[in-house]
Amino acid sequence: MARGPASIATAIGRLLRRNPQWLHAFWLERLKREWDLVPAPFRQGCVPLHYDGEKLQLAVRSHVWKQEIGLRRRELERLIRDTWPQLHFTRLWLRVVPDARLPEPLPSPPDRVPLRRIQPPAPGSPGDVEFGRLYEAARQNPDPMSQALARLVETRMRGGTRRNSPQD
Repeated sequence: MARGPASIATAIGRLLRRNPQWLHAFWLERLKREWDLVPAPFRQGCVPLHYDGEKLQLAVRSHVWKQEIGLRRRELERLIRDTWPQLHFTRLWLRVVPDARLPEPLPSPPDRVPLRRIQPPAPGSPGDVEFGRLYEAARQNPDPMSQALARLVETRMRGGTRRNSPQD
């Protein structure tokens, strides 16, 4: 019985199935190349490091990332199984590897956001009336958040002077 020519994918598939170590190395390399499909924060905090057919090991940037990803381990496992259904693993391990080839994390926000002065609305305008109403409602509310909002509006809109205060 004569066989026709086999496709290169079929030949590689047969070769990989004969040698499980090569198959695991193939899947690890494919996982590394396609890791961009994983959404943030996982993509920024970890990368595939080792796969032996049973255990998938991910390199994490730091102990903080290990804790963060560890708390969301089930979500990450489900994501990997859905994205790469051919990848069979029973355990997902996280290993801190500070010098792993991880993408740079997102820049952290500045410690203090610079505030710019808001131009007060013209006296008697709809904006002035609305801000006055909101300010009074926040000032009279005993909730600490409302009080903080009232102080912020007072400082930013009135330049530190109180509007309609009892002392006026």
